[in-house]
Amino acid sequence: MKKIAFMMMLLLASVGFTAQAATWDFANKGFSDATKANLAADAANWTVNNENRFTNTTTMSGELMANGVIIPETAGIFFGSMSSGKLNIDHGYVPPRVMLNGSNLTFSFKDLEAGQTITLVTMTANTSSSRGITCSSNNATRIAGEETSLEENINVFQVNEDVEGPVEVQFKTLVGGIHIRSVTIDGGAIDPDAPIKIAYLFDSSYANGTSLVGTEEDMILQYGLMQKDVVSIDVKDLTDATNQVFVDSLAGLQRNYDVVVISEAISSSHAFGKALVHLVNRVPMLNLKSFFYKSSVWNWGSGVNPTSVNKGEAGVTSVQVNPEFLEHPIFEMVDVEMGLELFTGDVTDKNLVQAYTPSAGSLIETDAVLATVTNGTDVYNAIHEHGSSNVYMLIPMSSDASQTVSESAIQLVFNAAVYLASTKSTVVPAGKPVVGIEYRDGISIVRMSSSTPSANIYYTLDGTEPTEASLLYTEPLQITQSATVKAITILQGYDNSSVATAEVLVKTQTAVPVVSMITIEGNQLIQLSATESARIFYTLNGAAPDTLTAEFYTEPFVVSRPSLLRVIASVSGQLVSEIVSDSVHIDGYVLRNKTLVWANFSDQPTVWQWGEGSSTGDVVSKYAYTLPTDDDPTLTPTLTEVDFLNGFKVGTYGQRINLQNTGVAESGNYSPASEGDLGASSFAMSFLTTNASSDPTTAYMVTTEAYAGPFDVTVWFTGAKSTSYTEKLEISIASSLDATEWTVLDTLSSIGDKLIRKQIAYYDSSAPVYVKLASASQLGTNSNMMIFDLKLMGEGSDPVALDRTTLNKTLVSTRIFTVAGTEIKNYTEGINILRKTYSDGSVQIEKKLIKQ
Repeated sequence: MKKIAFMMMLLLASVGFTAQAATWDFANKGFSDATKANLAADAANWTVNNENRFTNTTTMSGELMANGVIIPETAGIFFGSMSSGKLNIDHGYVPPRVMLNGSNLTFSFKDLEAGQTITLVTMTANTSSSRGITCSSNNATRIAGEETSLEENINVFQVNEDVEGPVEVQFKTLVGGIHIRSVTIDGGAIDPDAPIKIAYLFDSSYANGTSLVGTEEDMILQYGLMQKDVVSIDVKDLTDATNQVFVDSLAGLQRNYDVVVISEAISSSHAFGKALVHLVNRVPMLNLKSFFYKSSVWNWGSGVNPTSVNKGEAGVTSVQVNPEFLEHPIFEMVDVEMGLELFTGDVTDKNLVQAYTPSAGSLIETDAVLATVTNGTDVYNAIHEHGSSNVYMLIPMSSDASQTVSESAIQLVFNAAVYLASTKSTVVPAGKPVVGIEYRDGISIVRMSSSTPSANIYYTLDGTEPTEASLLYTEPLQITQSATVKAITILQGYDNSSVATAEVLVKTQTAVPVVSMITIEGNQLIQLSATESARIFYTLNGAAPDTLTAEFYTEPFVVSRPSLLRVIASVSGQLVSEIVSDSVHIDGYVLRNKTLVWANFSDQPTVWQWGEGSSTGDVVSKYAYTLPTDDDPTLTPTLTEVDFLNGFKVGTYGQRINLQNTGVAESGNYSPASEGDLGASSFAMSFLTTNASSDPTTAYMVTTEAYAGPFDVTVWFTGAKSTSYTEKLEISIASSLDATEWTVLDTLSSIGDKLIRKQIAYYDSSAPVYVKLASASQLGTNSNMMIFDLKLMGEGSDPVALDRTTLNKTLVSTRIFTVAGTEIKNYTEGINILRKTYSDGSVQIEKKLIKQ
């Protein structure tokens, strides 16, 4: 009667409740005939795209509906605004799926708790385009899967631990359309009422058949586990690891059960017991035998009996719960205050509570120890868990006296089984290795990484497929002969990643170019040379040159202003040479570092407002002027001007002008093209297409004050359209704002991207002039450009009071002198005096000692 009463108590026990698990399996379960009939009947909202697909024809959001009812297969998924054609129910494709047709489309799941995991199996909707999803609500973190992929992608996100209360987790599509094949959400913390299927493993031949494990007298089986759907599995005959029954049985445990419980009544030398290590963190597992840990079995450390029963010592009956884990779900409704009694005091002449010692570097070395066992002054590890999904746990209890386990032990095992079941999740592949190659002269440095923390990367260099027996990656590789690198990521509890392949070449480096300068009438004629077949690229603004953005050298050129020349040479199939740097000195040149006027459209000058206090938006809109039309081609274009009364005005005969707070990015669109292009402010004056590509290119900005020269016109600008367009910006001057003809100083050009470039036009005369920046599209129409900053820089330097934090300061000249004051070309032995001149006019003197 006592046993029956205790069983009823467990059935009524409450062990805490959190969010329920949920699954949407479109790939395997598809869509019902009733759903397809409702979709077909709802012609107002859905259309038959083809025999395999329904497509939405109206904007939808929230839970999807068809014919007035919620589609049951997608119930619980809340979609963002899906305009017509953005949503497909692909019922007839293999596999079936929900397709989101476009990028930045959102869907979400509500009432999730901290720690829950969401597993989404997705596939790009375009076999040639890597696509994916990301968490757009920022309250869940990706723990597995790639952000974008060309292959089926198993995305696993975990709700952040710092969230409070139920939250909605939202995802969005990246790059383009995506197929959603399935979604699985785990149940978070434990729910005692959840259905759980348990495999209970034992060996009926263990201890010469004297063990009661697996029988009606097994207290743990009958009262700790029988409340759930438990299947007892006798592994006695599973002794041949090559036998198909053995292989299928091992795979079936992962596939068919929510929790695997390993009784202590399996010999540590049993073949099936040894093989169970492969299921750790692939299926939730409760192990009652610590002696599997020894080196000849799982190789995690060693199992321990705290006492020597064969020497007459009594077995230990209890464990001590570490205080920081008193609130752990497995101790719910378990009396732990005076020590957790796992066995009654009736039998102490047998091994009872066991223990373990982890070995250094083992999988479990750093695991949290929930409880310990004590024998006199000796303290041993007892209960521990490993992993965050498909959690593994050890509660080491000998089967020698299984009929004497305590009520607390039965409750503990029940709690543990329910807790572990709540961690069940889809086994996902480890993150595919990322292989990076750094080419140096005669050597290539190969670095590998994986998005899966703590994973091991194994690799080969001969093109063979890598396995766990291959070379383990621990530090960057130095490759001196061409090789085919193949790498795979392996981690306990994950499927092996797909194989990353990289062809690693070993390259030689192009010899450095030679720079020569000849002084001609105070200027410098620059001649560059390099090895045969080499191409030469250079910059004059201090930026590191490359073969894409630097100037391509074709013939000697004249430099008339102090500059920092930097040069590289490139030969096809070789590494680009090292950079050669040289200062270009112009004797008698007065640096132009005095700001005459500066327009950054935010606070230089201080007023950029019009209308009723507007500071951004259209300055001149499409309605502000007259253009000829098809109905009346005789109409004359009218000029619209806006004077900001701060030293600048803008005008247009038909091109829209807009002031934008675009912001300057660190990389990508609207970022500096190179280090020499730094200095742009966040706001931009944009000359844009108004209505159609045929709109004229007529917008301009002009100073309303004349400035005496000489000065530089420095402009930071870029194109505002797609990266396939280049834009032209004409810099011109005139002695009067009413001038009918303006003298062009230079026509600047964007480079067919959206990177900001600093470009300079030079005015070398002294007469006061007005400066105009005009949109000058090559076609005369359809121009779209953004001017971030404009500076007129005259001779001299700014007063100290000027805020220099926003000025671009670069090194423009380095001159070397002996201690006697004689200028020299290169360093010499002894003390050298360096005179460094910067673009803001400042000069820095340094000493450099050169030893023999």
